[in-house]
Amino acid sequence: LHISHQTIQKRAKETVLLIHGIGDTGATWNKLYGRLPDDINVIAVDLLGFGSSPRPSWGVYDARTQAHCLLATYLRLRIHGQVSIVGHSLGSLVAIDFARRYPLLVRKLILCAPPIYQPSSDKKTRDERLRRLYAISIKKPDLLIKLYGLGQKIRLLGPSMQVTEDNAPMFVRTLQASIINQRTVDDIAKVKKPITIVHGIFDAFVVRSNLTSLRSTYSNIKLVEIAAGHNLSEAYIKEIVAALAGQPVIPSAKTSSVPQSV
Repeated sequence: LHISHQTIQKRAKETVLLIHGIGDTGATWNKLYGRLPDDINVIAVDLLGFGSSPRPSWGVYDARTQAHCLLATYLRLRIHGQVSIVGHSLGSLVAIDFARRYPLLVRKLILCAPPIYQPSSDKKTRDERLRRLYAISIKKPDLLIKLYGLGQKIRLLGPSMQVTEDNAPMFVRTLQASIINQRTVDDIAKVKKPITIVHGIFDAFVVRSNLTSLRSTYSNIKLVEIAAGHNLSEAYIKEIVAALAGQPVIPSAKTSSVPQSV
């Protein structure tokens, strides 16, 4: 994957990996960099199909494929030890998949606005209503491009989010494979690392009841609710900084809990 931002320290005490949401790029984290400690490594990627990363026309843009690409990037950068992963929206789902598959490489997860949906056959649930909305948008990519443009004008979406004719096919495939047909509820049950979920109470794309259910079911999950929408706003930035500073670490028996410099 393309590295959109990389800050490397010689004696870093932690490595933080940042994963953006659907239709976005690593530039979404620009306001975060100056708020982080100077003694950590910070790496932001462009997911497969977005930004300056490859856009293979044959690609399967599901969370599993994105997690595999993330692993390849981890190995290419020669990161030693575990990483703390911060994901926004789709990036949260990729982070969960990565942590499930490669637990020895992960220190903790911070998930912002994760669109986690329950599998259900009941068409009256909010999960299914959102799935139907996404399915409609997939069939009308031109309308999808216009809606994203409108979302930026009214500041519902961040300035780094772009859905254009160039990346619309990848956006549609990602929406179908990673969000509509997700397996995140099953995957997160298998992740034993500390997880902080940050959720905006005005977020139209997140089902709050799913997040509260996860918090109640799993002791390693902490839920933080903020006055925000889906966009990665200042309120999210503050909670990310706090979670990176204060979340307890569960050391791994096989992998050092203190990453070395890349």
